[in-house]
Amino acid sequence: MSETSRNLSASCLVASPFDESLIQQAASACLKELGTDPDLVIAFVTSDYGPHLKALIQTLQIDGHAATIVGGSASGLAGVGREQEQISGMTLLFLKMPSTAVHVSSEIGKRRGADAAVVLCNPLNVSFNSILNDWNEQLPAVPLVGGSVTGGPDENDLFIFTAEGKCKKDKIFVGFEGGVRLEPLVSPGCRSIGKPFVITAARGNEVLSLGQREPFTILEEAFESLGEEMQIEAEGNIFAGLAIEEEIDEFKSGDFHIHQIVSATLNDGRLMLGAPVRVGQTMQFQLRDPLAAESLLESECRRIKDKSGTPFASLLFMGQGRGKQLFGAEDRNIRVFEDVFGQTPLAGLYSYSEVGTVASKHLRHSQSVCGVLFYSQE
Repeated sequence: MSETSRNLSASCLVASPFDESLIQQAASACLKELGTDPDLVIAFVTSDYGPHLKALIQTLQIDGHAATIVGGSASGLAGVGREQEQISGMTLLFLKMPSTAVHVSSEIGKRRGADAAVVLCNPLNVSFNSILNDWNEQLPAVPLVGGSVTGGPDENDLFIFTAEGKCKKDKIFVGFEGGVRLEPLVSPGCRSIGKPFVITAARGNEVLSLGQREPFTILEEAFESLGEEMQIEAEGNIFAGLAIEEEIDEFKSGDFHIHQIVSATLNDGRLMLGAPVRVGQTMQFQLRDPLAAESLLESECRRIKDKSGTPFASLLFMGQGRGKQLFGAEDRNIRVFEDVFGQTPLAGLYSYSEVGTVASKHLRHSQSVCGVLFYSQE
């Protein structure tokens, strides 16, 4: 099989403020490694690259021979062997997929022919609930992975872009049809604390009652079940977990998709979450925990490798709280990933919210790693 007839990838991470000569070198290096013109280039850049987007895109087109480009802003980046927080730079993923049709659009309806899709969103303007509701209704069998861009502090520091420049739309869908298989990876960063309860009263994003009791009282009980030292670490690190599948005899960490607790109303114990809730869902509080985050990510990576082997490329969306703040060291997500799969081309960013498909459900996640692993179709 010739190089130009099989799926190929190349990637690089540049930790530097915008420098056209460095971008030229990076694009040329990826093109050389690929050995042929790319069908798609994915680029994540820090916010200070925003004023230079036109020059960046032109350089990728000229020196990287890129015709189709998608990307967005990021407060932190990932590449082979590295995660970079609070720096200036960019990460690139070049993909050559000879038998794959790549469709870029801001509309869900235009993705009907896709076998899988990646979504990039601007969190200031987009309604995740609307996206996921529409996707679950229109394309329930099509895996969807992605997340929101990051950056800041100004709202103009958050952006998504294509080969035409910065997008006015709040989302981009990249559909893949034929030739490749996209394997979703979803790994939360929390462990369960307290006991699971069924939501017995709810309104919109508000949990009004858990097991016929005030939700805040149950949250206090879960907090008090932790040791004194752990209680100190738990401040600001407790989230709500909604069961992904209800038909489970005994829930464990990893069986929940994680959401922020936005606020609490102390006079009646209501909790507002970062996602809609409904009566009958099982909810259990979750503690953001570095050991659990590493263990769950390793377990999910090994499950995928046992099933599918090593991907030829990967794209990772990592919850913004999963960096040095959580682990006390850099590169932990990437190191766990590469301990299982080895060093293969990849690009990633830290996101406000992640999107990933679990048990055929397309869900919004928080404090998770949501990735898409690229495999050649058999």
